[in-house]
This record gives sequence, C-alpha cells and structure tokens, in this order.
Amino acid sequence: MKTQRPLFLVFLLALFAAACVAPPEDSADPAEGVPGGDEALIATSSDALSSIDCSESSDTGYTSGKAFAITVVTVDGKKVEKDTANAYYVMAKAAAAAGVNLKIVSGFRTMAEQQYLYNCYVNCSCNNCNLAAKPGYSNHQSGHALDLNTSASGVLTWLNNHGATYGFKRTVPSETWHWEWWGGGPGGGPCGKAKYAGESLGLSGQSYPIVSQGAVEVEVGETVTGWVKLKNIGTETWKAGTVKLAPIPRDKPSPFASPSWLSDHRISTPSADVKPGSVGEFPLDITGSVEGESLLELGWVAEGITWFADSGGPKDGYFAVKVKVVPSTKPPGTGGQGGAAGATGSGGSGSGGDAGAAGTTGAGGSAGSSWGDGGVIGAAGKGSSGTKVLADPGSDGGCSVSTERAPTPSWPWLTMAALGLALIRRKRG
Repeated sequence: MKTQRPLFLVFLLALFAAACVAPPEDSADPAEGVPGGDEALIATSSDALSSIDCSESSDTGYTSGKAFAITVVTVDGKKVEKDTANAYYVMAKAAAAAGVNLKIVSGFRTMAEQQYLYNCYVNCSCNNCNLAAKPGYSNHQSGHALDLNTSASGVLTWLNNHGATYGFKRTVPSETWHWEWWGGGPGGGPCGKAKYAGESLGLSGQSYPIVSQGAVEVEVGETVTGWVKLKNIGTETWKAGTVKLAPIPRDKPSPFASPSWLSDHRISTPSADVKPGSVGEFPLDITGSVEGESLLELGWVAEGITWFADSGGPKDGYFAVKVKVVPSTKPPGTGGQGGAAGATGSGGSGSGGDAGAAGTTGAGGSAGSSWGDGGVIGAAGKGSSGTKVLADPGSDGGCSVSTERAPTPSWPWLTMAALGLALIRRKRG
C-alpha cells in the first residue's frame, strides 16, 4: 500500500499539469507560435514587394467557434481574407517605399491547418511545440490575423511606428510577429474593388496640416478656406452633388460649419464628376464658433447609397484637421450716422375733423405733424437718441414744428369791451 502512494501522487500531478497548459476554449486568440519557427520570419526578408493574386476562392472561416463563409485571395503564396489582403498590400507598398520589405508568413488557416498546429502544441510533437489556439477559435481562422516577418531588419520597428496608420495592431504581447486587421486604414488595394472607394494622396492630398503637425488657428467668427483630395479607386463615377465630404460623427451638426457648407452636416461636393482613377477635390472651409481645441474628423458619403467607410474606404476619421478656436481680435463695430430729416407732412384743417396724414420719419431727423382744427395730433418723429419730438400747430393750421407756445388770441377781451360800451350807451339813452 505504501508503494502505491507515489504513483498516485504522480498521476495527480500529471492531471494538474495537463489542465494548466490546455488553452481556453473561447479566447481572443491566445499566443500562437508561427509555423516554421523563427527561420520562417527571416526567410523572405530580402525579397521584393509582396506579390498578390486577386483570384478569389471561397472557404469557411470561424469566429468563436462559429462558421461563416469567407473569400480569400493569395498574398506571398499564403491565403488571406480579401479585405485584409487589400489593407496589408497598401501597408506593404508604404513600407517598401521606406526601404522595408514586409512578408506574410502565415495568413488564413483552414480548420485542418489549425487542427494540425493545435495537435503539435498539445502533443509537443511538431512545429517546435509552439502555442496554438483550439480549432475554431484562432483569429487566423477569422481571416483577420497575419504572422509577419518581424525578425527581418527594420520590419518590427516600422510596424510599431506605422502599423496602426493602416489599421493593423499587435494583439498578443508575447508575439511580435502576430498582427491583426479589423478595419481601418486609408483604404485601397487591388482586389475586389468596391463601387465606392477612395485612396489618400498623402501630404499632397490636403491643404491643411496633418494632425501630428499641430492645429489650425481660427478666431471666433473667422473662416479659413482649404480643401482635401481623394483618388477614386472604386468602380463607380462620383457624381457631383451625390458624393460629398461630411463631418464625423455621421449626420450630426458640426461646430465648424461654414456658410459655404451644403448644410451643418454636409461640407461639399466636387465641382464635376470624378471618374475611376481620377482625383476629386472637395472644398473644406472651417468657421470658428466656440473657443477651444478639438478635432474635425472627416468622411465621405455617396448620398442615399453608402458611406465610403462601409464600402471600400477610407474609414471615418482617417482624414482629420485639428482646429484651435481663439477669441476674436477685431474691435467691436461702431454705430452709423443718423439719416436725413424726415419729410414735412401736411394736414388739412377741419372743424372737428380727423387729423391730416403724419409726416414720414427720417433716421435721426424730425418728423412733421398734422394738426387739424379740432383734429388729432399726428405721430411724433423719432430722433437718433430714440426720444420723441412732439409737434405743435402752426398759425395756419398746418404742420410747422416749434418748441415755443403759440400766442393766446385777444378776441375774447375785445368782445367784452364791446358789450360794456353797449350797456353804457343804453343807460345814457
């Protein structure tokens, strides 16, 4: 009995070790060794620009164990999901222009390929015992993961500095070669062209500085003018009035809207149709309204058809302008001079009648008045100070304007004197 205890303990330890190394069944692509080891990461480093064959074939992809139809093409002799291949090829061209040659070591994997690598990992019988996700759970099977030749000179440094610009991210810290693309980047690529797709022209494609170069400064109430350009790499002609530049978020009013914009959520459209292969220019005026610094992100839309980000790219916000709105330096405006005096009105006289028509008012001048005999006073004029000027009747019942009181008539005293003389004469008679 005593001799059986060590065997029992060994058995328990073996079970515990097996449980520790088994990969999780539903993980976000656990660390996986590259097929072929480090030699594969170096072997193609001195070759020319990545080769691509856009001949399409259908296969079955997997995400979290669920199957779906996937379209693949061939890059560097490896199967790669079509959209991922386009994004990678655009990135590889940019790297080649900088003297760095990217290569794909492992791309899309079928269920059989992933099963083989998983068995190698579990049994430590092949592929250098490299880690591998359970079949159906590797992002290589989703079509979004690529293993690249990061052991080649300059490749890893270039990817770390520029990969995100093209939508690629390193998702497994322990694997420098494992990069994934889930959308984004400048768009473009040679395979399966979309109807509506645009490609960046780089620094020559916009009049504004790129975000990393700093902000465009604009005063409150001021408008700066500029433009952005985009190359039509789709299959459809961009109709003027249909394809438009727009602020992002989509269909939301922008605080940078300018009077020249088509609306508060649509900026501009090209002046003429843009055929495939041609370059379209989109005016971009920016007006400052609220002080502060923020980002004006841009996107393109074929009105009533599709957003470019949902078709062939570029993604929303790939183009952006950093804007700093500062207080206005212009002095406040001054008031204008008063206008000429108003015309003199004329009113007819009448016993108990209505007033004559009032004179018109001039800005800063005095209005005439109408004053009939027993009538109603006309409207007062309005001077530049906003005060009212009252009009008095003239001697002829007309429309003269005076600030003095009219003299009191003497006919009541004469009448009384005449009556007094008449009474005196009567008494004498």
